[in-house]
Amino acid sequence: MLHCEPGHQVVRAYVTTPDRAGYKAEIVNLLKSKDQWFRPSDVCIAPDGSVFVADWYDPGVGGHKMGDVQRGRIYRIAPKKGNYTLPAFHLSTPESAVQALQNPNQARRYLAWTALNNMGASAENALLALYENGEPHLRARAFWLLANINKKYIQKALQDNELNIQLAAIRAAQYLDEPNLLAYLQPMATHEHPHIRREIALALRYQTSDEAAALWTTLANQYDGQDRWYLEALGIGADLNATKCFNAWKTKVGDQWNTPANREIVWRMRTPATLPMIAEILKDEQLNEKQIAHFF
Repeated sequence: MLHCEPGHQVVRAYVTTPDRAGYKAEIVNLLKSKDQWFRPSDVCIAPDGSVFVADWYDPGVGGHKMGDVQRGRIYRIAPKKGNYTLPAFHLSTPESAVQALQNPNQARRYLAWTALNNMGASAENALLALYENGEPHLRARAFWLLANINKKYIQKALQDNELNIQLAAIRAAQYLDEPNLLAYLQPMATHEHPHIRREIALALRYQTSDEAAALWTTLANQYDGQDRWYLEALGIGADLNATKCFNAWKTKVGDQWNTPANREIVWRMRTPATLPMIAEILKDEQLNEKQIAHFF
């Protein structure tokens, strides 16, 4: 992710890596100045892969006063010998459109996606070639179009060896085959990777059936009491079906609910049934001041 911060005169990249059920990010400064009139306001990737930064002389950073619409600069970040080029492209065939789909520039990718989507099944073979042989992020672009052509690709992607392709498949199932969503999710409910279980929890947000509550309970019982990302995913997934999810979970755990991990689930759930349980938690004389404040 690229980010312009005009108040601190810097353009940053956030390099993410998995962290439990979520992510952590390292900040890498791409462009920085001590000049307080360096106020980067927008950033994008050009078709040749270089980075363009708009530096707008706005006298009110964050206020959008637009006090000066005449002056500013555009910077290009590229290797020292990276002269700007505009790669040719066309969208007349599936193969050429798939090539354009791999471009780092958002506008070109959008044009390519639109062309391929309009081609429908005639683009399937070209997209499949990218899906089977490309880098993970390029495979994901091909996958979304393939899933539009035939839902069988959702199941194929769920069984992929690449984690991020599996995550994309869970999201695609929500958008493209919602009536059968639980059938996609249930076999993965005890997946070893917390990112998969997180994504399943999020996918349950608009599911209100007893089966969804049972699936949520399976996910909740794998919470380790430490992973805040996972806990919040459970909460988001249950918020619109909180009573049914909580009752299913409470029936499953029974009198063994008062553990450190389960206390966090009780705290996160938004249902009246948790109130007497929180009162019971607060009676624990071993709680320190921070824990008491947390449960209040």
